[in-house]
Amino acid sequence: MRKIASICILLSACFFINGCSFDYYFNAGIKTKNAKKKIKYFSKAIDKWETDNGYKNKLNAYTNRGIEYSLLGHNEEALSDFTKALKIGEDSSTYYNRALIYNFQNKFKDSIADLNKAIKLNACFKEAYALRANLYKKIGNIKKSNEDIEKVNKISESDTPFNIGLQYYNKEMYDNAIESFSDAVNINPFHVTAYNMRGLSYIKKNNLKKALKDFSKAIEVDKNFLDAYNNRGTIYATNKEYNKALNDFKKISEIEPASPEAYYNIGILNQMKNDYENSLIYFSKAIEYSKKNPNDSTYYNRGYSYFMLGKYKEAIKDFSFAFKLNPTNSLANSYKEKAYNMIEKNTNKLNNLENIPKTGQQKSSKKGEN
Repeated sequence: MRKIASICILLSACFFINGCSFDYYFNAGIKTKNAKKKIKYFSKAIDKWETDNGYKNKLNAYTNRGIEYSLLGHNEEALSDFTKALKIGEDSSTYYNRALIYNFQNKFKDSIADLNKAIKLNACFKEAYALRANLYKKIGNIKKSNEDIEKVNKISESDTPFNIGLQYYNKEMYDNAIESFSDAVNINPFHVTAYNMRGLSYIKKNNLKKALKDFSKAIEVDKNFLDAYNNRGTIYATNKEYNKALNDFKKISEIEPASPEAYYNIGILNQMKNDYENSLIYFSKAIEYSKKNPNDSTYYNRGYSYFMLGKYKEAIKDFSFAFKLNPTNSLANSYKEKAYNMIEKNTNKLNNLENIPKTGQQKSSKKGEN
């Protein structure tokens, strides 16, 4: 049996589809257990990658192929893939996997440098702390090694109340969940997911002020924590602090440029401000980046913006597709009928205007009249 406990394998939310697309090959690579076949499939996925597949998925393909190369002992190929992945975007797991290779090559300083970056991106990365502790010990820095061992212990200790908190949250026992998540962050002040989950629990208790504080704390600890930006932005939007909400949603699009959710949220924000023209731009971007997995809400909301701008034919097209994607979307069907009615109403108005005599023009007299 291969020893892979120390390898951090990345998975991607891809969907199985027919045909030889990026998703097909990527998922085939994840599914097969043969390392050489995995490399072949991930290579095909990289060749088939297109912009709408998302840059994160391209990064994952390189990282996963690099992992398989490393398991086969092809360290130079693995290093090359991890480096290519990191040129696409920063990722804590990819830094960690490259650090493992540097460690095998006795390049301890390079390994520590990558682990520092991994930990900066993910303050609760227990495996990264453990490896760095071992490296510090190798180079004779016992103090820093012990500090990292202490952090590993704290993270392990905080995992128990965090997991209990998740169970309470799923059972809708939000007071208990808040207490457990609080225990987790008291043990480990860098547990960003615990802050985020406590924030969500506060939302369920309608305490937006405390929720906002927790999401902000999560962002303070991890500047790239997308969920916290999304949740904080949603609260800002609810409070009609539109500029702050816009900043958070735009931050998501900066971190993950191919994120349809970020563009969708900005579109909704513009709708809330009655700025339907700009909302169309962002809904269209969201649709562009979600071609593989279209969302009925995005099409419905773009249709609504078209409707409010009087572009009823475009609205009907979007409402129809939204309803096709989700037959339970009654609003899409309802507004489609309204759009048809508006077209009919406008047509009748136009016909009536055409029947009105022009100024100075008299109707022709009936036969037999003098």
